[in-house]
Amino acid sequence: MKKNLSPKQIITTENGQEEKEKVILVGCVLGGTSRWRVSDELDELDQLSQTAGAEVLQRVIQSRERIDPATFIGKGKAQQISAMAG
Repeated sequence: MKKNLSPKQIITTENGQEEKEKVILVGCVLGGTSRWRVSDELDELDQLSQTAGAEVLQRVIQSRERIDPATFIGKGKAQQISAMAG
């Protein structure tokens, strides 16, 4: 898929159709951070994404005791998000 991003985040596909950029927002609740705070931060990111012209498909919040050094959110959650993105 060829991507030509404009300031409004429009993607032109190989067959010439235009689509909004699609995003999945991901937040991570770590020790000392409340789920409410992460949700609030995702609300702000959602607004910013929409203002930039993107289409928010899904919001995912993962709770972890510590950051996974390879994937940040853990291998299983990363695989789940990858499946959502198709």
